[in-house]
Amino acid sequence: MGMGLSDRELEMLAGELGPLLRGTVLQEVRQTEDRQFRLSLRRPGVSLFLHLCVEPELPFVGLASDHGSSRPGPDPLILRIRAELTGALLVGLRKPEGQRVLELVFRTRGEPEGADWVLEFRAFGARPAARLLKDGEVLVALPASAAREQRPAGTEAGSERGAGTEAAVGTPGSEVWKKRPEPALEPCRFGDGGAVEAFRVFSGQLEAERFQRRRTNLERALQRALDKTSRLVTKMGEDLVAAGQRLEAGHRADLLKSVLHQVKVGTSRVLALDWTKDGEEVWLALDPKESPAKNLELLYRSYRKGKTAVQVLTVRLAEARLRASQLEEALRVLRALGPEELGALEALAGPERGRGRGEKAGQKRKPGPERALPWRVFASASGRELLVGRNAAGNAELTFREARPWDVWLHVRGAPGSHVVMRMGKGEELDQESLVDAAHLAAFYSDLRRDPSPEVIWAERRFLRSVKGRLGEVLVTREHVLQLRVDQARLERLGGK
Repeated sequence: MGMGLSDRELEMLAGELGPLLRGTVLQEVRQTEDRQFRLSLRRPGVSLFLHLCVEPELPFVGLASDHGSSRPGPDPLILRIRAELTGALLVGLRKPEGQRVLELVFRTRGEPEGADWVLEFRAFGARPAARLLKDGEVLVALPASAAREQRPAGTEAGSERGAGTEAAVGTPGSEVWKKRPEPALEPCRFGDGGAVEAFRVFSGQLEAERFQRRRTNLERALQRALDKTSRLVTKMGEDLVAAGQRLEAGHRADLLKSVLHQVKVGTSRVLALDWTKDGEEVWLALDPKESPAKNLELLYRSYRKGKTAVQVLTVRLAEARLRASQLEEALRVLRALGPEELGALEALAGPERGRGRGEKAGQKRKPGPERALPWRVFASASGRELLVGRNAAGNAELTFREARPWDVWLHVRGAPGSHVVMRMGKGEELDQESLVDAAHLAAFYSDLRRDPSPEVIWAERRFLRSVKGRLGEVLVTREHVLQLRVDQARLERLGGK
């Protein structure tokens, strides 16, 4: 299809829908997709559901046997129709001669004849639109850009004059209209089935196209996720090699310990015997600015860090390789999937699915109509609400505006991180399992997320004070310290990865 409704098809629909809809009352208008909406019309004993779609290349109008689903966050056109025309009488449906346009004429209670509202459906293939007009003036349109398009001279709302057998096509913002011939006897794509068959044919085609777009977008998202995971695997492999080299520091520390009594302050190297290699002589490099004991401590510290890093990276590298293999398999089977199975792969693609072309990870998108909360929301194993600040401003708003005096506040000790608030009832006994869940979130959303045993401080919100001029910083009295041993299974249950 992909060309909009033809002049002949619109004439057939107008001839059928005019007598059927005339005299009905608009009860409800709902947006079902981004560019598709439904009018619920009723006369005594009969309910009719008229669907109008202004999807580029595939606009249509048709009747459905039920009301179908609706989408949250309706377009301004839908809100305006809902406000002005709910309860209005549909007094006529007409098609101006030679134009691919349908006009639904409504009259509200108490208004005289001639002071009508017109809902105009324009079926141009590339730029379809729906517009609400009053006294010839366009009030609102879907899409919004269509409100600026001019109507051809002599074809104002309600005019019976036409433009011969040619279809008028306008350019947004232009007063000059081009004309192109309309095929005289183009076959009707929904046969003799009328508006009900038109809805079935066109909505089926639209669903197929939307499904294909979902599949294409998902394929791109999966590929982006695979590329990102592959880079992560490479980087973690390099980090694992570097961490493995740190383990040598433990052996050097043992050798230094055996000759520590011989080392003087300011020595840059010392000779030791390595009995694991049959007494081979080994020169150990030292920092002359540090004492012998400090040099020994630094070597052991490097060893401990390397050991922890090897343990953590080994697990994470295995997880990343598993995810990469899952993504590769998902890309392989994507073409054979139907709509039901597609949802599972969309979940696997994760945040990459909603990212536009050329949009980088972490890049801020243009603000939408609704502002996101400045904190994340989680639930503990017992269902208790856990709130995690997103940034310094979010931390301040969460702690000093959202949290109640008896709520529990948590933060990692000695490092930057998010504020965490655990909801509590006034006078309620502390839930230890929920406290451990909240402490895991405090550790995960901090600079110590890789530390296997961080310390987390907690206190009731009433024992906190803000630091003047230091956004997000607090002074805590009566604090408690929780020595946390990170449980990966608990983190995964909470949603941290």
